[in-house]
Amino acid sequence: MTETTQTEVSHETQKREWAEGAPAEMSRLIGEHIKDMKGFDEKKVRKGHILDLIRTDDIGAFNAARLNLARRPEIAFGQKGKILARINWELAQAATPKSILSWLKKAGAAIQVIEWRSEGDIEASRKIWEDIVFANVRVMMNANLDGAGNAHKEFRRFQDEMRKRNQAGS
Repeated sequence: MTETTQTEVSHETQKREWAEGAPAEMSRLIGEHIKDMKGFDEKKVRKGHILDLIRTDDIGAFNAARLNLARRPEIAFGQKGKILARINWELAQAATPKSILSWLKKAGAAIQVIEWRSEGDIEASRKIWEDIVFANVRVMMNANLDGAGNAHKEFRRFQDEMRKRNQAGS
């Protein structure tokens, strides 16, 4: 049996927090506060949350891998687990639009088989993500297909309202 180092435990904890913990916390906050906030459509806000993760956050796992490659390759290669865990979290959410589910599954399966032992592996995975998921979600949001653009705006409006309430309370 191999010993698990503190660094490995820390990376695993960070992976779970980024992939599942942070988005789950936002989902919890939506459920907790949406009913007190007039004029918000909860389904749109939740859908917009998923879209926001894909558009602004998920790609960060690939960028972090590239940044860490020279200094901390174990962290860089560990980013694969983060992105796959995030994909699994997004697949499990009722708010994830059906069309995006197929893109997430396809990208996740393609990324899963890449070893992530070099910068080329990371770049190949990033390209898969961008071509299958990111580009399609961008088109979907820009054209407001399935109400995606409006849902994202509703989520951003919800975030702004939460910030205002937090600032007023502090």
